[in-house]
Amino acid sequence: MQSMKGETDPSKVKLDDPPYSRLFVLCSRNTTEEELLSAFQKYGTIEQIWIVKDTVTKEPKGITYIKFSKTSEAALALEEMNGCCIGSQSKPLTIKIAQ
Repeated sequence: MQSMKGETDPSKVKLDDPPYSRLFVLCSRNTTEEELLSAFQKYGTIEQIWIVKDTVTKEPKGITYIKFSKTSEAALALEEMNGCCIGSQSKPLTIKIAQ
């Protein structure tokens, strides 16, 4: 669960502990984990960043899950970062609470 490399099987992680602490992020396919970490870590403790990859090509799909340690941290990140561009990316982020 502590892996920040997006390699963790999400079925083995308590995804919503605490509830609503996991964000669903639509981003550019070439957004890196480092860009995401840099942009989101100021809002709280990030427990996991999971970049969804195509099962065949292993290329990112432009979907990321970011798990915070507290619901309040996730809420603040959502409020502040939704619609923003990060790093060198021109596509604005679309962020929702993961269901």
